[in-house]
Amino acid sequence: MKKILFALLGLVLCLQAFAKISFAPNPMLPLPENIKMYYNATTDLSSRFNFMAPAWFIWTDGACSAEQAEALVDEMGLNDELKDYVMMIVVFSPTNGKTYDNAVDFATYKALCDKIRVFTNLKVVGIGSGATFVNECIAPIASEVAGIFTFGGKAPAKTVGTSTVPAYIAGKNAEKVAKAYISRDKAVLAEKAGKTKIYRNAGEPLLQVVVNPKAKTFKEAFTDAWEKLLSANYRCSNLNHTGYMGGLLGQYGDYELEPYLMFERYGVERKMVEQSLFTYNKSEHKFLWYEYVPASIKDAAEKTVPLVILLHGHNNDPRTQAETSGFVELGAKEGFMVAELEWQGRAGEYEYMGDHGIEATVRTILAKYPQLDPSRVYAEGLSAGGFTATALGITKSHLFAAVGAHSGGVYAETLNLGFPFTNPTALWAEAAQKRGRITTPLFSICGTTDEAVPFNAPDSPSGNMVTDSWRLYQTLNGLEISGPTDLEKWPLFGLQLQNRRRIETNKGHAMEIGELTDSEGHAVIEIVAVENFGHWNFVPGTALMWEFFKHWKRDLNTLDAVYVE
Repeated sequence: MKKILFALLGLVLCLQAFAKISFAPNPMLPLPENIKMYYNATTDLSSRFNFMAPAWFIWTDGACSAEQAEALVDEMGLNDELKDYVMMIVVFSPTNGKTYDNAVDFATYKALCDKIRVFTNLKVVGIGSGATFVNECIAPIASEVAGIFTFGGKAPAKTVGTSTVPAYIAGKNAEKVAKAYISRDKAVLAEKAGKTKIYRNAGEPLLQVVVNPKAKTFKEAFTDAWEKLLSANYRCSNLNHTGYMGGLLGQYGDYELEPYLMFERYGVERKMVEQSLFTYNKSEHKFLWYEYVPASIKDAAEKTVPLVILLHGHNNDPRTQAETSGFVELGAKEGFMVAELEWQGRAGEYEYMGDHGIEATVRTILAKYPQLDPSRVYAEGLSAGGFTATALGITKSHLFAAVGAHSGGVYAETLNLGFPFTNPTALWAEAAQKRGRITTPLFSICGTTDEAVPFNAPDSPSGNMVTDSWRLYQTLNGLEISGPTDLEKWPLFGLQLQNRRRIETNKGHAMEIGELTDSEGHAVIEIVAVENFGHWNFVPGTALMWEFFKHWKRDLNTLDAVYVE
């Protein structure tokens, strides 16, 4: 059996790639003998974003050896067709080696969750007596669980707990078992095909219960569960904290449900591109980016399709924004193309792009796809990528029709991560020099409980990295520059905004929105505060950002910003 060496430090999993899943003792996280654990440690950048891939927690029907666990993994297809959808596998069997003791075995599960701390796509599988344990002990406190699949097993004596969770219930007693899930999820019958029924929550379509009492085999049921439910969503908590900082089991209530990006279901082709665009000092400097091409645009007329450039956060995986922001799915629906750039570079592999490298990459993409409209190119980024997008709207104002920053702004003089073109002194100077002559619209969105890049605070009346980005773009766009932040006079935002409104969402976070408009009443700066949200992408805000972007284009002759009704 192969040895798997690993270290778990926050979000970073540095492990060996694999040919076939096998289980081995974990030197960093000692486990009892009834638990087998495996990490998929692939660093292959041509595959999916590993961090969002499912972590599979499986409770077996009684005692289970390592060989039996591996056979089960094979049967589920986690070694083969679903290999790209594995971040971690944990196989549980009864602690006492015979039957599940609810108190003891739940304590084992909780202890493991509290050690791991970070979950984005936890899938729970229960088989036979393991399904009974899941129904009784895991489902009522399933705040971190993105989906449950049970085969066989019994229903709990009574419905307890308040956690909501997507669930696929198969096998004998399925209809009886499903009642507790349907009740907690407040789901109603939405579809019926033969004996299979699908129940959904009216306000959150990802919150569904599939009931399949006639499944003949575990493999058949699991395959159907993956297609109908388990591949539909992930779950990431940013309520009053930042999800990737982790938490204890149940600490932050039910995690938000988000759609899991399955490219083929949206008709999107993903292309990984490695290309040298510059040669200097007699050496080639290779860039990395990803292109996400919806089938709907492939036959589009020349220069009719917008392009959205995504920029990940500091030291993030270069697929982060594509797979978590919602822009790829929205592009497939709205008819625009998305590209995510490894703008920050990766030591020994790819070069740091800088603003000129980003422009060269964008122009390479525009030349490659003649259907793209060079007057409608937009940049969006998360965290450091948001700071970078903010900078590009000034340093490359001729290229981008509008820019958006999620959990980002403009660096303070005391905080510069070493990206030369985001130097705050230079940005303020360039904005002042271009003031009133160049317009670049800005969309700014941030969570009100973001600790990494605070949205606003009474103790920073002169502004911070987010509020200063608004002043920076007031400077660039020739608007009146706001004075000190006044949260008493203008709650939440601290400055006077037009067209204030509020949007309730099904994610547990409302969005407060305001605008700064030009002389013609067009929103040049749109600001969104996501209530009680941490440092991350807020998917419902993506549609708002695109709605803002699509009203602006760049005149290719005059290079003026043009508002489009």
